[in-house]
This record gives sequence, structure tokens and C-alpha cells, in this order.
Amino acid sequence: MQTEQWKLIEGHFHKALDLPPTERKRYIQRIAETDPALSSSVEDLLRSHFDSEDFLERSIFDDVISLPNERIGAWKILRQIGKGGMSTVYLAERADGIFSRNVAVKFLHGFAPGRKMHARMRTEQKILASLNHRNICRLLDAGIHENGRPYFIMEYIEGLPIDEWCTSRKLSIQQRLDLFTQVCDAVSYAHQRLIVHRDIKPSNILVNNEGEVKLLDFGIAKIIGAEQGESTKTKTGNELLTPEFASPEQFQGREVTTATDVYALGQLLYLLLTDTLPFNFKEKSSYEIGKTITESESEKPSKKVTQLSTKDSSRVTSLAHLTDRQAVHQLQGDLDNIITKALRKDPLRRYQSAEHFKNDIINYIENKPVSARPESFTYLAKKFVQRHKAPVVSALAATFLLISLTLFSFRQADEANSQRLIAEQRSQDVRQLAHSLIFDLHDSIANLPGSTPARELIIEEALNYLDGLAQTENAGHGLLLDLAEAYRKVGDVQGNPTNNNLGKHREAITSYQKGLEFVRTVLQEEPMQLRARQTMANIYEKTGDVQAVLGNIDTARENKIDSNAIYKTLADEFPDDPNRQFAYSISLIKLGDLTGNPNFSNLNELEEALQLYESAEEILLPVYSREPEDTDYIKYMGIIYERMGTIYETEQQLEEAIRCFEKSMELRKELVRKEPLNTEAVRDEAIAHEKMGDVYKHSEELDKSLDHYRNAHRLFKWLADADPQNSQAQQSLAISHIHLGDLFFHPEQPSFGDTLQSREHFNLSNEILLNLNQQDSSNNRVDFLMNLIDRRLQAM
Repeated sequence: MQTEQWKLIEGHFHKALDLPPTERKRYIQRIAETDPALSSSVEDLLRSHFDSEDFLERSIFDDVISLPNERIGAWKILRQIGKGGMSTVYLAERADGIFSRNVAVKFLHGFAPGRKMHARMRTEQKILASLNHRNICRLLDAGIHENGRPYFIMEYIEGLPIDEWCTSRKLSIQQRLDLFTQVCDAVSYAHQRLIVHRDIKPSNILVNNEGEVKLLDFGIAKIIGAEQGESTKTKTGNELLTPEFASPEQFQGREVTTATDVYALGQLLYLLLTDTLPFNFKEKSSYEIGKTITESESEKPSKKVTQLSTKDSSRVTSLAHLTDRQAVHQLQGDLDNIITKALRKDPLRRYQSAEHFKNDIINYIENKPVSARPESFTYLAKKFVQRHKAPVVSALAATFLLISLTLFSFRQADEANSQRLIAEQRSQDVRQLAHSLIFDLHDSIANLPGSTPARELIIEEALNYLDGLAQTENAGHGLLLDLAEAYRKVGDVQGNPTNNNLGKHREAITSYQKGLEFVRTVLQEEPMQLRARQTMANIYEKTGDVQAVLGNIDTARENKIDSNAIYKTLADEFPDDPNRQFAYSISLIKLGDLTGNPNFSNLNELEEALQLYESAEEILLPVYSREPEDTDYIKYMGIIYERMGTIYETEQQLEEAIRCFEKSMELRKELVRKEPLNTEAVRDEAIAHEKMGDVYKHSEELDKSLDHYRNAHRLFKWLADADPQNSQAQQSLAISHIHLGDLFFHPEQPSFGDTLQSREHFNLSNEILLNLNQQDSSNNRVDFLMNLIDRRLQAM
């Protein structure tokens, strides 16, 4: 039967079912006048319904009777405390005198249940016994009564349903969110054990006198995954759900997943924050409720509160000390988006677990960006300011003061240009301004999305000031080194592949050489000048980065070796200085990349590269262990483990590779949590996902590989969209498309064999690379990637 035809039959069936018998008969006759076949189908459905009704009534309700003082093992029934479609719950006390305790005894409906009921009972017992969490009601015992009734003895919770608890105590939004995260913790714990609750609703969530949440009734939960021939899909009829809190897929009979619980959690949070559900279900049948949930879009919570307030001006919210207007203001934005994401019709577009849902709630509480909201620069910046109000205000005040002082000094210098003292002061002020632009303002925005053009403009403007001062006689060493570092930073922005850059590699080499000339001038007069040696090592290292991209491997190696030698000397001179040890470890990583890392232009010396990475780990690990919260140390420890994992993967030592990649992933996620606006940190997390995707592909675990590649692609695309002029971000996005293209189809490697999706990703990558090639035709890496794509497309 076609779906549309069945919907028509089902609609008429439910309308007829709600009518008195005489009106029902006339209704069927009216249908028969225009469509006899439809009328016959509706009559057959009604007949089946009424023929089965007595049997259902008897099996579900008639047999559930338990009398006070009845004994269940060591427990004595006191009174009934709850009743539902599948079970009845009684309060009982310990009757053998060994100790005093109250429990809840739950009986499944029906006598002599047979195989299906026994199976359900065993499933529930297995599920409840496996759950040991402070926010989940504990199972104490289970069995089958002598009269054939399955029972479960559970922890007795004295408390109120969560919605009543919140309302009666007029809890604030913050307090309700704190309670809700406890619910998410419990559901997440179950999800991690492959258990879906399927009936999350206020009456199944009690809050005890200590304010602790207890999640009840896993009686209709299912275990995800097949066990010895058991089907992974569950047919969910209306008898196994609470309509008001059921998800669209439950009404449609589709597969139940963790996203089903996420939908119910969304309904629950909606209720807790607005005192109502998204839809009005009063006096509606289960069919009508299901039709609403599957076909209608819910209003955002803030809009719902506005509507309710408009209809009833006397309405009083249960939120502490908040009017409806104030509640709307707090709900608008993040909370609206979080709840809307949880309530999406398509399970794949919701939060994929309660843990993800909870994390967004915590991010909201802590004024961090939430995943349910598009991460625009303005939004991220706003969140950053909300979390760091005092430092931001101080920085703005300091910047304003600096500008004011500088302008004042300019004016003073113009007015008294003839006075030598004022002229010298002006020179010092200009140098201070340039220094602040280069080392304060530039560095503060270096890792913000979309900042690459602004960085170039800031440094070039600062260089104009410094170049003018350098023309004066007797330019001091400090000024010369300021110039050297300024040119080094210009080179980084122009084309260094290790940071956000404009893809101007040859211009970068020119800038580095200018900086090096200033350093050499200082070292000729003062060979042991510490800052000059440090700056020279840094410029050699950066020059090597860019020479490698240009394909000049031998020149790159010379630069890296020169840089590494200086860093080692400085580390030996200052063994107790963590900054010197840190710089030396970075130099070893850089040299390892050039020596044998297959992800870079390299000399294909894998063992030597691994030794260099291990040496870097040996030096940096003690420094990191003393200051584990330092974000720079976290970043480079993550880089070391990623690099080591890459070598192990190349040598087919996949277990070692996974171990290293997992360490790297953990560190990089920690860094993003600390600095969500740091584009380098986001890029490093994307690379960690990419590496996990690589190794799982080689292990032929393609679904895991796809999951990581897609996470990497999402982050790379965010970086590329946020900063379109960033050559590094565009190239990374192109490589991400290549990884996905290879995973969907590759003639010689594990793949899904999907040439259509593979070709789509390769074409998208090629489009990005062509644009990069037009901007800078000297980039050998881009040429290599374009040739690789040509080979892949020809192989299809």
C-alpha cells in the first residue's frame, strides 16, 4: 500500500474512532459514496481494533492487583504509589527485621507472561543492574512472583518530579540548567553503555530533598546493538511511549537511537524554562499528538513565552524574580538555539548524544560559544568579552591611553620641533608606538579568524615608522632588533606555512633577509648579544619553513641546522630557563619535519625524524609537567605526539600511531576549550581529527575514519570561511577534500567505493587549489596536490 493511501486510511480511522457508534456508521457511509475501496479499508481497520480490544484490556489491566501486606521475598507491600501503561509500582518495607528500609516494587502487567514478557523482563533486569550512577535509580533485586508476575525491587526515591520541584521553589534559569545537566549526566552515562531510555519525562525524573536528580524507569529502554542474533532495530508502538515527550521517529516507527533521548531532553528543557511544552496537546488523541510532532515546527522558547504573555497579561512565570519580558531576554539567542537544535525533526541534525547537549549548556553557563549557534567572528568575540570583561576593559583603556599619549607627543613635537629634547622624545614615542603595534596589537589578533589582512596592514604601518627612524644616525641596537623582528613578522604574514598567511612565499624570503641584515649588524659589534642570537635563530628557522615550501630542500636544511645549533647553545647556556628549553624543543620538531615527515617536503629519513621528535619530547615534557596549564606547552606537546604518530603510521605501526594521535587529540581539545578564538588551536584540533581519520582508514575502520575526516573538514571550512585571504586555511581545506575523496573511492586503498562523492570532493579541492595557484605559482605543494587530483580522477 502506498504511504499516502495509508495516511488517508489512518486519518479516517482515527476520526471515526472518536465518533459515537451511530455517527461513526454515517461517517463510513459518506466515505463509501465517493470511494468504496477506502471505506472498506477503514471498516476493516475499525473491526480489527474492536475485536482485539477486550484481549488488550485484560492482558494489560485486569491482572494487576497487589494487596497491602503481601510478601515479596523479604519485602512487605504497604501501598500503591504509581501506575503506568506497562507497570504498577508499590511502596514496600523490609519485613524480616534484619534492617529497616523502604523500597519501590515494580510489577510488569500480566500473569504468566510467556516468552516475550519474560524476554522484556530479563532485558529490563539486565539494563537496570548495569547502571550505577548517582543520578539513576538503583536496582536492588528482581524476579518472578509465584503467581507469574515479573517484579523489580528498586531504590525508593522520596521527591518531586523535576518540573514540580522547579515550579514550587521558583528556581532561576541558572538553577534549572544545573538540574538539567544532572539529567544529561545520567542519560549520557546510559548512552555510553549503549542504552537508550526512550521515555524521558518529568514524572520519570525525581528531585530528592537534597536537590539531587534521580532518573527512573528504564523499563522500555533498549540496548543498542545486536546480541547473538537479536535485532538492532526496535519497533516502537504507542504503548511503549509517552506521546507528549515522544520523538518524531518513535511515532513513525523508525529506528530509536541516542538522538531519540536528546529530543525528549529538548522537550523537558523547553518545559523547565517556559512552564509549557512547544505544542498544545490538551484534549488531543495520541494520533493527533503524533501528527503534530512529526509535521509541525515548534516555536522558539522565547517566542512561545511572548505569545503566552500576550494572550494572558496576568500570567506569572515560575522563574525566580523574572517577568515574562526578562525571561524572553534570557532565552533569546543561545538557549533558543540550543533547544531548537535538540528538537529538530531529523535525528541526524540534533545533538548526537546527551553529552554533547550537556556540553552546550555548560558553555552557555560559562559564557563560551555554543555549537548550536553559527560561530561568526562577532559572536565569538562577544563571548570572549563576556568571559574576560575586566582584562578587555583594561586593554582598551591602555590602548586609548597609548594613542592619546602618542598623539599628544606628536603635537608637542610639531610645536617645538627646534628643541632637541622634544625631538628625541618624539622619536622615542614613535618607536614605542611601532613597538606596541608589532608586539602588542599584532600579537593579540594573530590567531583571530579573518585577521590576516589586518596583521599585514599593522606591521607594514609600523615598519614605515621604524624605517624612518633607522635612517637617522646612530640607530641603537634595540631599534635595529625591533626592525629585524618586524621584518620577521611581515615574512610570517606574507608566506610562512606554519601560521595564517597570504601565500606570498618569495616576498616572505625577502623580508626575512632584510631582518637578518639588521641582526648581523648588531652581532658584528656585540657577538654574544642574547636577543640578537635568539632573533637570528628564529629567522633562520622561518626561512627554512618557506624554502621547504618552495622545494629548496637543501637550502631549507641548512637554515634549520643553523637555527637548531643556536637554540641548542642557548639551551646549554641556560639549563634552568624553561623558555630556552622550550625554544630548543620547537627547533627539534622543525628539523624533524624537514628530515622525514611525509606531510611536508622532506628528506625521507623516517628514523632520524622520529629520533628528533623523541628528543623534543624528552626536553619539553618536564617543562610542561611543571606548568601543565601553559597553553604554549599544551600546543607543542600536542604537535610532538601528532608528529610521532605520523611516523609510526607511515611505518605501519598502527597501534603506536593511535596511541600518539589520541594523546595529541586530548591536548588539542583542551587547548580549544581554553582558547576558542585561537585559530591555530582550532586548526591543530582539525589536524588531530585528520590524523585519526588516516590511521582508522589504514585499519579499515571506515566509519570511524569518515567521522574524524568530517570533523576535520568542518573545522577547516570554518577557518577558511572566516579568513578567505589565509592561504594556509584554503590549502588545508583543499587537502581535507582530498582525504574525503580518497575515503569514498581509491583503487588501491580501503574505501567505500563511492565514485560519485569521491569525484565531488576532488573537484571542490581542485577549485580551491587553482585559485591558490593563480595567487602564487611558485608553491610546489599546490602543484603536487593538483597533480595528485588529476591522477585520482583518471583512475575512476
